[in-house]
Amino acid sequence: MMPIKKIRIALALIIYLLITFFVSDQVLARDLFMDEEKAPQIFGVTLGIETGITSRDIVEEDPVFAGFKVSSDAVSTRFLAKIGLRFFDRIEIYGKGGGADLSISDFNDYDARPVPAYGGGIRLDLYQGPRPEGIKLFLDANFLYFVAEDTIQILDCPLSSCSDSDLRPRMADEEIRWREGAISAGGSFRHDYFEPYGGVRLSFVRGDDILEVKEDANFPDPLNLKVDLDEDDNFGIFLGTNIYLDRSEKSAISLEFSAIDQFAFMAGFKAAF
Repeated sequence: MMPIKKIRIALALIIYLLITFFVSDQVLARDLFMDEEKAPQIFGVTLGIETGITSRDIVEEDPVFAGFKVSSDAVSTRFLAKIGLRFFDRIEIYGKGGGADLSISDFNDYDARPVPAYGGGIRLDLYQGPRPEGIKLFLDANFLYFVAEDTIQILDCPLSSCSDSDLRPRMADEEIRWREGAISAGGSFRHDYFEPYGGVRLSFVRGDDILEVKEDANFPDPLNLKVDLDEDDNFGIFLGTNIYLDRSEKSAISLEFSAIDQFAFMAGFKAAF
């Protein structure tokens, strides 16, 4: 469970950003009318691609058998395409689609090949300074879903009671339905062609681990199991930068690193129209 202190810090920052958003509306309106170059774009489209690797601690618990709990490290590599619709330069609704794999070594060397993955989210720019170099504050909420499959080997006992020498291997099909989401609050500023950013994040994983154990000569009956899969920690931080490739700021390379709730690195490219 995440410490209460961390929750309070994250909620306090989110409340502060929301207050800043509403208080700054009049200032933003004045800045926009004073400089025609700052007039917001009513509608725009953003296209991009991103790839990265994510590693985070997860916990499996059986809702039926109290006390059953297994912890491990899950590693996933993703390659996703992104399309976003932007309104008034302050709201962006986006979707993602591509592929993701999943490896969990402590789950009998579970190693699923890349499978289709999809998700989406919304980003709100809460405050934008009157100058291009000014501070920008934002909120982002997103999710990702995929179903990973692998065939593994487990050890089971054909007897009612047995020792380690009586264990026999069994083949099993394991399916993990992975759902993840995050709410992030952060800020950025401009320095020439670079736009460093960072902030805090509340994230979650909600998954189902479904095991279908096959029958064989030693085990005439199949066995089906289903356990819940969740995150071990859901408070994190992120740091990154956008590197603009032109003065019109229509295209950029993005680099991002995450820590605490998950250790992840992402690289991407985006273009605005």
